[in-house]
Amino acid sequence: GKMHALLCRKWKNRVKGRDWYDFVWFVANHPHLHLGHLEQRMAQSGELEKGLSLTHEQLLQRLNETIERLDVDQARNEVTPFVANTDSLTVWSKAFFKEISQRILIV
Repeated sequence: GKMHALLCRKWKNRVKGRDWYDFVWFVANHPHLHLGHLEQRMAQSGELEKGLSLTHEQLLQRLNETIERLDVDQARNEVTPFVANTDSLTVWSKAFFKEISQRILIV
């Protein structure tokens, strides 16, 4: 569900920093992604044609495209009021998000 929100949430020019904070937490603590569940969620929301499968490579491509569009400063600023240790946000960058996305394990 969190990956679906990250990839498919439409906020126009606004960024939901909490989605990115959750992404970092999940990749660090639960890197297993149930691709079939994500496919179902994406089909329900119209982001993936029903009956089509999503490969690991396609997932990473979509994630990289999302990261490229990300305004990292806006995401960081949006989540800062809710984070006790804001030093943990200093590593946030497009390169950081791309690197940790490589840790996702498909199940």
